[in-house]
Amino acid sequence: MRFKSSGFTLIEILVVMVIFTLGASIVFPAIVRSYDKVCSHAEERRLTDILNEVKMRAFFRQTAYTLVGNGRNLKIKEKEIKINFKYIEFSNFALVFNGNGFPNKSSIEYKVQGKEKKIEVL
Repeated sequence: MRFKSSGFTLIEILVVMVIFTLGASIVFPAIVRSYDKVCSHAEERRLTDILNEVKMRAFFRQTAYTLVGNGRNLKIKEKEIKINFKYIEFSNFALVFNGNGFPNKSSIEYKVQGKEKKIEVL
């Protein structure tokens, strides 16, 4: 009398699990890196948008605005607004937009994930 087995053996299941684990260990770090890269690009775009908005406000309201960067924070002094960043880190700086919307500096230097970058303010 022979028994016919219709399932998988324990060895076959273990081999499939090992293959799946190896594949996941290769793919998962790449997914995390790409996620961090996308988030850092989004923060850089957010910084550009903030600078443009403050520049336009200074021009239209004919009022000077001061931006102060320190660590991972950006503060707009006149509005008492503090913006926190997760991926962007500033060296200490103060940027003043005069009543015509012109900055006192032409660029801001910052770090994103350890890389030094510069954004043009003009």
